Amino acid sequence: MSCYFVQEGQMFTLGNRFIERTWVYGKGNFATASLLNKLTGRRWLNSHLDEPEFFYEGLTGMLNETIEAAEIELLDVKVKEGEHSLEASFYLRIPFHGVELIRHAYAYENAPCIRTFLEVKAHNLPRGDFFGSLRHVVLDSYPLALEPDSLTACELFTRTDRTDELVCRSKPEKITSANLVFSLDREGEGAFFLKESPVFTDQRPEAAGNFQITPHCIHTLGWGIRAEEFTAEKHLKTYSSVVGFFQNTFENGLIALKDYQRARNPLVPERDYMVMANPWGDRRCEEHMSEGFVLKELAACRKLGATHYQLDDGWQKGNGLRQIVNNRAIDEEYWQIDPERFPNGFAPIKEKADELGIKLGLWFAPDRNRLYRNYKTEADLLVRYCREYGFKQIKLDAVQLRTKEAEDNFEKLMAAVQAQHRDVAFNLDITGSQDARGGYFLFQEYGNIFLENRYTDWANYYPYKTLRNLWDLAAFVPPQKLQIEFLNIDRNHDKYPENHPLAPANYSYEYVCAITMFANPLCWFERI
Repeated sequence: MSCYFVQEGQMFTLGNRFIERTWVYGKGNFATASLLNKLTGRRWLNSHLDEPEFFYEGLTGMLNETIEAAEIELLDVKVKEGEHSLEASFYLRIPFHGVELIRHAYAYENAPCIRTFLEVKAHNLPRGDFFGSLRHVVLDSYPLALEPDSLTACELFTRTDRTDELVCRSKPEKITSANLVFSLDREGEGAFFLKESPVFTDQRPEAAGNFQITPHCIHTLGWGIRAEEFTAEKHLKTYSSVVGFFQNTFENGLIALKDYQRARNPLVPERDYMVMANPWGDRRCEEHMSEGFVLKELAACRKLGATHYQLDDGWQKGNGLRQIVNNRAIDEEYWQIDPERFPNGFAPIKEKADELGIKLGLWFAPDRNRLYRNYKTEADLLVRYCREYGFKQIKLDAVQLRTKEAEDNFEKLMAAVQAQHRDVAFNLDITGSQDARGGYFLFQEYGNIFLENRYTDWANYYPYKTLRNLWDLAAFVPPQKLQIEFLNIDRNHDKYPENHPLAPANYSYEYVCAITMFANPLCWFERI
């Protein structure tokens, strides 16, 4: 493996054949001393120990006219080799404030990038009002003097039930809410900066943006932990910050970003590639969901060429999703299989699917109303259903990440299922207009993204918009991580403006299907 870690006294270097980052510990501070693009030999460096690399106002120090950081102690350094990565963990302590930190840094074998994040345990809570103004919270700092004209900020958006503008490119100001910033200077040297977190509009109030750009440094802002959420009982994990290098063109920066995503979250074709059929797009799924209906759907899937069929809302004994959204307390019976709709359970469904060579998927809405504190019970249920009925894809809907605890518990749910079934992946819905969710860069390792609900019933399905959304996102997110829909274009012609040239009825099935084949096609309709 090409990744390596070298310690020379109080200097620590992590790298691979593309990139090298060096930290130095001294004078009570731990900070970056060098960033090296090994392909060009350029050493990006503008400053070193004068400013802390990470900072949480009121917790690791104070912010007056300048940053007053408390002294850091370096206790230990551990290195762990993965299959295609190398992790260095720096164990740190701030005695004055009672804070314990683990600074994690990753290098990946085939990516020109270094990823960092923190785990933090705080015996004291941050100083100041928890619910007042935003704080100065720095996740990572890169001591680079970037030319303002060289910068491009790329902000992505979710909540697709109410927006079709999913990407915005701009010249960043001092503070930007973009998850991505690219720099390409006049000499063709490029660097990109990624914050692996929900999109800014889905984050809990904490910092003023995702990046702060100064004449001498670019800071990743926001840990993903609000002041009232710190605890001495366990380490809390922050969001991640990534720096990567590229050359010559902006497009090469996009390729470097994709190289990183593939290196960190390798695609497994048997698990991650699919042509999925889900009947919800015709808006009659709850009414029709039953054993006989699904058996006929599976036969139609075979003719269509779909590889997966997903049972959506309506299979469970409890009532539909609206009950959960309206804050119903869910009991143990809610997620049992409805004995009236499925008197034989899912056994006949599994038998038919196996006969036809179709993999099954299941829709599920974990318990947002309890901040997913019952994730162990729900994980056990999903593990049992996967074991007994062979479900390979689980759509997680109605997600609402209102607190750090909810976010962590939600991830524990997915991790617990995959610990038992490594071939199971999740479809992560990012459609909700009022719900904060993981977005494009958080939880990418657990599955793919259910991008949008579109219906001819409401005349909000236009194939050209679907293609545009996929085109815009594909620059930043691997298309293999997106589910893209096509609908029954023979329905609801009367819902669209008369003679509208871009109404679905004016397309062919070959065209609307072809749009989706750049990603994971979602056949968003019932059998005809």
